[in-house]
Amino acid sequence: MAKVGIPPQQREAVFATVAAVLHLGNISFVEEREADSSKVAPGPAYEHLQAAAALLGVDKDGLEHALTTRSRMMREGVIVSPLNVRSALDNRDSLAKIIYAKMFDWLVAAINAAIGEDRNCAASVGVLDIYGFESFDFNDLEQFCINLANEKLQQHFNQHVFKQEQAEYEREQIDWSYIQFVDNQDVLDLIEGKLGVLDLLDEQCRFPTSTNKDLAEKLYNTPSVRGSARFNKPKLSQTAFTIQHYAGPVTYQTDNFLDKNKDFVVAEHQQLLEKSDRQFVRQLFPAPEPAADAADGSAKGSAPHTAIKLNSVGSQSVKQLGELMGQLHTMEPQYVRWALGDGSAKSSAPRTAFKFNSVGSQFKKQLGELMGQLHTMEPHYVRCVKPNGLNQPGLFESSNVLHQLRCGGVLEAVRISCAGFPSKRPYLDFVEHFWPLAPELYHRKDLDDRQVTEGVLRLSGLQGYQLGVSKVFLRAGQMAVLDKQRTEKLSKAAVLLQRFARGYLGRLYYKQSQQAVVRLQSWGRGMLARRQARALREQRAVTVIQKAWRSYKMRQQYQEVLYNITHLQAMYRGLGARKQYAEMQRQLSALVVQSNWRGAKQHKVFMALRNAALVVQGAFRCKYALLELRQLKTEAREATKLLEDKKALENKVKEVQGTLELVQGQRNELRQEVKELKAALAEAQAAQRAVIEERNVAHEAARAEAAAQLKAAREGAAAAEAKLAEAQAAAAAETQRVAAEKAELDKQLKVAQDYIQRL
Repeated sequence: MAKVGIPPQQREAVFATVAAVLHLGNISFVEEREADSSKVAPGPAYEHLQAAAALLGVDKDGLEHALTTRSRMMREGVIVSPLNVRSALDNRDSLAKIIYAKMFDWLVAAINAAIGEDRNCAASVGVLDIYGFESFDFNDLEQFCINLANEKLQQHFNQHVFKQEQAEYEREQIDWSYIQFVDNQDVLDLIEGKLGVLDLLDEQCRFPTSTNKDLAEKLYNTPSVRGSARFNKPKLSQTAFTIQHYAGPVTYQTDNFLDKNKDFVVAEHQQLLEKSDRQFVRQLFPAPEPAADAADGSAKGSAPHTAIKLNSVGSQSVKQLGELMGQLHTMEPQYVRWALGDGSAKSSAPRTAFKFNSVGSQFKKQLGELMGQLHTMEPHYVRCVKPNGLNQPGLFESSNVLHQLRCGGVLEAVRISCAGFPSKRPYLDFVEHFWPLAPELYHRKDLDDRQVTEGVLRLSGLQGYQLGVSKVFLRAGQMAVLDKQRTEKLSKAAVLLQRFARGYLGRLYYKQSQQAVVRLQSWGRGMLARRQARALREQRAVTVIQKAWRSYKMRQQYQEVLYNITHLQAMYRGLGARKQYAEMQRQLSALVVQSNWRGAKQHKVFMALRNAALVVQGAFRCKYALLELRQLKTEAREATKLLEDKKALENKVKEVQGTLELVQGQRNELRQEVKELKAALAEAQAAQRAVIEERNVAHEAARAEAAAQLKAAREGAAAAEAKLAEAQAAAAAETQRVAAEKAELDKQLKVAQDYIQRL
């Protein structure tokens, strides 16, 4: 709505009106204490009533009163009668439908005004898209109206095609007779004629208690409907009827005809909504202007008038008046009474209880206006044919397409066209197409196209054709005869042309073949000579290539042998150099191992001698200390002597401690020697790794010799480690012995100290 230019306020008003219609649909009613009366059900239904009243801008009590009551204007005054629950529901639905219909009409008008429709334009192009003919298992009022529109359009289509044919015949000034075609005016008279289906439907809708059975009985018993050849009554249904349309019979069910046909504005609804607080609702339901005759009547102070105005009643006969009263007794009349107010001519007149306007009458009126517009225009028809019902490509259902063509009136239009002169062509087109039938006339300069056409038709032996001012008109099938004759003549001419053309092409082919054979022979001989020359050149080239190739191969072999010999010499010399280097390394390693081994052996002998000397010295000194101890014991009785002996013993203890420290120093020296031996072993292992690296490059024999040297070095290292372990064990035993001697000396010293203390 925003895109078509509807302002925001009006859009909000449209939304509010739609919401009000939805709330109206949720209003329900319950029975009151009085008979045949109702009220809005409490709870959610009353809330929907309040919401609808607020959205429409009216009083909720007034809305409830308008939904549950009906006012009738009587001679004595206004009579307000309550409605039962069913009537109240119908009244609610009527209000919702009229509000929605008014709003829809307003939207259509607003959109037409927004898109810039120019009603004063000189020419316009309109597109009318309508549903096709409909026939379902259950056909309702919608299908009835759609098929009525299709009947009207089919009649217009037939008349248009017939008029086109007739106008063209008259314009060409040919002799023609009237063309018979199937007219569906009887179907239209049955539906929209006087006392037809629509009139009877509107008449039944005026009775509130009328049902679909009453409508069906009315249709079955009315002579104008029952006597029509297009109307049938189904045998198995009491409420349906069948109409023979141009496309086929259609059976309609009257179950919903009455409800769907009612479309009237109740006076209470009009009075309520025209006083709404919302401008949009007041715009949808404007206050109607009083009729001029009503104003005149009120100004003159005349008696109240009825809804049906009778002119010159005095001049009518009693019989006519009786017929009128009989019609009134079969209808439900509604009366309008005007009362004088303050005597002025401007007093408004009360309105009737409701204004009846059915869907069928509106559709009939709109359809009549549409047909009036179509008659003033130049129509062009587009028929859409569905090839199959599965919506698949490449599938053509003949029966379905034939049914659509029959329903669309195409077959009838073709029949109308074929009944006269279906084939017509301008003289120029006819001569340009059929001149092979009379080529001697075509090439004559003194004959025009019409004379050539007449000569062609005379030579072809056709009858019944007509020659117009600018066209030739042929009967059905004559164009096919002319095409057949033209095809036969063209075929004979084509055979003659083919004979000469094939003879010429045969001779041309023979000459070309002969020239081609001579040319091929010359090409073949030249090719053989060139092939022999090429073979000689190739043989010479092969000899040159073989010479160059053999020279290249010999040089390559010589260079390969030279390279291999040089490489072997280099490998051999390198192997001898590596062997010599490995021997030097082995000798150097042996010297290092021998020097380390001899040094370790001499050092071990020296340490053994020194340790033995220390042991002897210690034993001698211990023995000497024991002798002195004995001597001291003998001299212990002298205190001074004992003190001196004590000091001497302390000195001796210090000497023993010094000896112990000396032994510990020797042990540390042995550890240092072990470290040096380990370093020598590491150097030997490094030499071994170097020998292994050289062995990987040298020959297999050098590798075995290096492995033997490594084994000898490992054995020497193992022997050195064993000797080192023996030296460590001897040092440990010596250390234990010295510790035992120290403990013994300490014990003796303690005994001496105890003895001195006792002294």
